[in-house]
Amino acid sequence: MVVVFTAFVEVVLKYSVQGTKTLGVTWLRLLRIIKISRLIRIIRVVRIFRELRIMVMSIVSTLRTLLWSLVCVLMIMAGVGSFFAWVVADYLASINESDSEMVQRFGSMERILISLFQATTGGIDWGDLSDLLCRISPVACYIFYAYISMMCC
Repeated sequence: MVVVFTAFVEVVLKYSVQGTKTLGVTWLRLLRIIKISRLIRIIRVVRIFRELRIMVMSIVSTLRTLLWSLVCVLMIMAGVGSFFAWVVADYLASINESDSEMVQRFGSMERILISLFQATTGGIDWGDLSDLLCRISPVACYIFYAYISMMCC
């Protein structure tokens, strides 16, 4: 009820103080701060929100672990991607013609990382990438299978 009342007062002040812009803006900001502080106080005091507060604090406390997990995933992707860059570069150097699909998926390190991310998250079918890699080398194909099984399972 208090929040609705302060919002009503805010709307009334907004339309009543049209001529004095600076005074109206200052009052509106003050009312918004009061409204937000009351809402935060209600969340802290009411026992219903205790579980919500515990869940939010749990999420905040796991952000550090999430950051290191993302770093680990990026390192794995970079390691596998650098191996694929080496294998694909040897393959493209050995053939006389350009393989456009191979260059599109594995032409640069950026494209390799994007292809690996898409294969992991379902952006593209990982079977298509494995077909490309199996044409080059069975070892690259098996490493790709190990990468997919590790990242998706």
